[in-house]
Amino acid sequence: MLDTPCITCAAEEYIRIPTYKRDWYLCRECGTAVPRNRTRYPLSFLPYKDLKRNAVSDPRQMYDYFVEPVHIEHSRNDGRDFIARYIQPSGLNLSGKTVLDLSGGNGHFLREIQCLGATVSLTEFNRKTVEYADATHDFAAVFEYDMNNDNLAALTQSRYDVILARANLMFCDDLQAFISQVKSCLAPGGIVIVNNAVEPTLGVLVRVQLDEFSYHALRQNDVVQAAFERAGFETALRQNETDPTLYVYDHDLLPYWMALHYFYEIRGARILKNERLFALPARDRRRSTFIFRLAG
Repeated sequence: MLDTPCITCAAEEYIRIPTYKRDWYLCRECGTAVPRNRTRYPLSFLPYKDLKRNAVSDPRQMYDYFVEPVHIEHSRNDGRDFIARYIQPSGLNLSGKTVLDLSGGNGHFLREIQCLGATVSLTEFNRKTVEYADATHDFAAVFEYDMNNDNLAALTQSRYDVILARANLMFCDDLQAFISQVKSCLAPGGIVIVNNAVEPTLGVLVRVQLDEFSYHALRQNDVVQAAFERAGFETALRQNETDPTLYVYDHDLLPYWMALHYFYEIRGARILKNERLFALPARDRRRSTFIFRLAG
C-alpha cells in the first residue's frame, strides 16, 4: 500500500486499483487518486511495443504529435467549441483583454481566442510545439513551461486578465502551489477558466493503463473548487459532464488491448463491488469546467 499521506487531505487510508503499468491509490477521505508506476510489466516478454517500457525517457517528447495536421485541425475545432460552450454563454467579453493559455499546445486553439480581440500568450510543456507555435502565430509571447518545476510569475513577468488551464490539472503535483502561482499572474478581478479537469473513475484508470506517461493525480471536482476558493477566488461557473465523445480509439479493438481492458476492469470492479465512494466505479470519463474570479 501507499505509505505517504494523501496529497490533498493528508489522510492515509486508500483503495488500491491495479492496472497494467501502474497501481492507483484512491484516498477514502477526499477521493483524490494518485498513481505509482510498476517497475516491471507482466507481459513485457510478448512482441508488442506498448506492453513494454517505452524507450522515450523524457515525457515532453510524448507530445510531439501536437504539431501533426490532424491535431492542428482538432485544436481549431476545440477552440470554436470552447467559445460556443463557455465564453459566449458566460457573457465574457475578451476584446482588449490579455489572455494566457497554460499548456496550450500548438496555439491554434488560442488563435480562435485571439480572433475575439484578445492579446494572447501561450505556454507549453513540449519544446517542439513551443517552437512551432512561436514560428506560426503572432502571439504576444510563447513560453516553454513545466507546471511542476517552473515559476510562472518569473517566467512571464506579466499580469493577465484571463488565464486558461485546459486539461492540465491532472498533471499537477501540488494544486495549491499551482493556484498560488496562477493568482500571482492575474490582474485585479482576473479570471481563471479550468477546463476538462478529469475525475477518477475506473473507466479512466483502465483507459490510460498502457500509456507510459500518464496523469499525475485525479481529483474530485469538489476538491478543485475548494482549493481555488481557499486561495481567494469566487466560483462563477461549475459545469460537470460525462465526456460525450466515444472514449475509445481504433487500437482499443486490438485483441490484446481488449483482453487487458476487460481483465483489469473486471479486477477493479471486484475490488469496488462493496465501495460507494465518489464515482470511482463508473466506466466513463467525467470532467468539469470552472470559471473562477479573483475576489476583491
